[in-house]
Amino acid sequence: MLLNADPLKENIGDKMNRLIYEKKCGPMVLVLLDCFTRFGGNQYINSSATGRYEDYIIKEVVPFVDKNYNISVHAVWG
Repeated sequence: MLLNADPLKENIGDKMNRLIYEKKCGPMVLVLLDCFTRFGGNQYINSSATGRYEDYIIKEVVPFVDKNYNISVHAVWG
């Protein structure tokens, strides 16, 4: 659901491997969060109506990734 995978197109794993092979990006750990709400949308901020998604990401997910994977976390906010 998060990636809207199309069985006739390249999946995210194959795409990232291809881009690394083509030297268009370096090796990476890709962390994808599906903050899909019960109301049918994605929520990445704290909300009294749908939950404290921002706190979950910052206080639980980021520390978990830092602790369990040998990476340097760089967030890209657009």
